[in-house]
Amino acid sequence: MDPSPAATERVRVWARSALALESGRSPRPSEPSNLTPHELLAAVYRHRLVELLGEHADALELPAPIPEQLSTQRRRAQRSIMVQSLEIGRIAAMFSAAGIRWLSLKGPALAVQTTGAVDGRGGGDIDVFVAAESVEETFRLLMGAGWAVRAPNPGDPASWAWRHVLRTYNEMTFDGPHSSVDVHWRLDPTLSALPDFETAWSHRVDVELPGITVATLSAAAAFSHTCHHAAKDEWRWLRSLVDVHRLARAPDVWTARELSRLELATLAVTDSCVGLPDGLPPSVQDQLRTVSGRAADRARRAQDRPVLAENAVPGAHMWRATRYRLSASRAPADLRIAVAAAALPAGSVAGLTASSAWAALPRLVARRLGRLLSKVAIWMGGGPSGAGRAGGAGGPVRPDVR
Repeated sequence: MDPSPAATERVRVWARSALALESGRSPRPSEPSNLTPHELLAAVYRHRLVELLGEHADALELPAPIPEQLSTQRRRAQRSIMVQSLEIGRIAAMFSAAGIRWLSLKGPALAVQTTGAVDGRGGGDIDVFVAAESVEETFRLLMGAGWAVRAPNPGDPASWAWRHVLRTYNEMTFDGPHSSVDVHWRLDPTLSALPDFETAWSHRVDVELPGITVATLSAAAAFSHTCHHAAKDEWRWLRSLVDVHRLARAPDVWTARELSRLELATLAVTDSCVGLPDGLPPSVQDQLRTVSGRAADRARRAQDRPVLAENAVPGAHMWRATRYRLSASRAPADLRIAVAAAALPAGSVAGLTASSAWAALPRLVARRLGRLLSKVAIWMGGGPSGAGRAGGAGGPVRPDVR
């Protein structure tokens, strides 16, 4: 069941109140509602706020049987997170033996950083950040340990397609029996929006997971990463905005900092949807007053849409991804890779094993032409509902559950 806009709005109010409770402030009084618990739970699950709201169910006066349902979901998530922690330990041992430096992103590391508990923000994939020169060795280690690269990512490090994806994208996904791993060699699809690996590594901090200590991003880098990641997803997950709120509480985030355009927009969206913590620097508050409400309006529309909504127009996903790259970029090189990614998305080069672009070109042109003709035929002939509308032209598409 997809939640109604009214249910999503009620969950926004609950999230704002729960975050106020975390900071020792009083929650907003609950108002009567005709929404059913089933509708409300659908919105809670859609926005991955089981842990936040479950922790404060009594103070928020959540209607029955929502507290019981959230408790059940939290227990399931805790079991999943324990498995995930074991998998992170397994990865850490492999990487250490191979001499690969890495950082743990999002997931349990961010949960500990923002809530103090490994299960404080729910489950998801395992995200690791490595230097670009370590990607090939990371690929071989994961493949050898039972993970398989997820299509349409290339599976041959000697191919031109592999080099193209490393140049134009920033992550590759591997699926295993017990977990999925997203390997990042940049924190962002752009080259310049966020710190590179060496910078992030030099400012890393350690967090304690069950049975293992892992390095992760500093609070300042995690804040920037979360702001940009939320913007890339059009701020469609309330959990990402909760992360932004919590990270904004850390004094280190505001030390000698100049906000990027997307960081400022994400702060404005967070303020509109779930609120911001007290004590932001006056200069930040002044900048927020200059931000128009367009980003918040767009975010609310995205939050109201189903997670797996079909795109009305082929290429809509590619357009959104390109728009984000252009908004986030800070250097001319970003424009070049944005054009390359739009012209040759990861899906278009999947399966190409040629070692050079020239050798791959004939098959690539035939593939792109065939795809174009197929789309034209579907749209002219009024083909099956939704056919060709999943956004595949823009590269890998999947719900972000991290």
